Amino acid sequence: MSHYFRENGCWPLNDIAQHMWQLRYVTEDLHCLANAAAVSATEEARRTLVRYLLVGLQSFDELAKTLQDLVRNGRVRELGPEDRTAIADACSRYHKSMEPHRHLLASIRHNLAAHRLLPGSKERKRYGRDFEAWGAWEHHLVSLDEQCVLDRWVTPIQATFDLYNELNSVNAARWFDINAEGSHLRIWTPIRFAAQAPQEPLDGNSD
Repeated sequence: MSHYFRENGCWPLNDIAQHMWQLRYVTEDLHCLANAAAVSATEEARRTLVRYLLVGLQSFDELAKTLQDLVRNGRVRELGPEDRTAIADACSRYHKSMEPHRHLLASIRHNLAAHRLLPGSKERKRYGRDFEAWGAWEHHLVSLDEQCVLDRWVTPIQATFDLYNELNSVNAARWFDINAEGSHLRIWTPIRFAAQAPQEPLDGNSD
């Protein structure tokens, strides 16, 4: 996790600032995990890193959904019309890219990456000692694990970087409590994180 905000004495003053604050941290995690997976020496290591990357990806997605709702509902008075349009358009492009991947993303997160859920109580009771049924459940988990390869997720990962990068155009400094030593004109300008992301290996083919 970055210490940027703490080190610069920047604390969020409204809902949008809080979401941008969290989006920075999640995006940094995604960037690190994606590049670690791309250069990992073994397939097992790559799949493991991608599984945990997908946990962060869904966290980013949930934050982005709420951010879009805040903008649409006009719940932040400090947001001017230009910034409102810029953020709303960026969120719309992001959601268009993410939508085809959400069902699989949630399934992997809930069953493999975060919760490691067992079948529901009704299914477990029905399975009993039916080893074929348990075998079918294991096959389901294996089929999800086969989707935990970086190539499969380049588009949604890139969508997160693109949204993050587009937020650089918004002057967010007025939404943060900034001490004298950390009085940047733009909270996001010193980061230059997402702008670098497309230059990093994201194809997952490194051995």
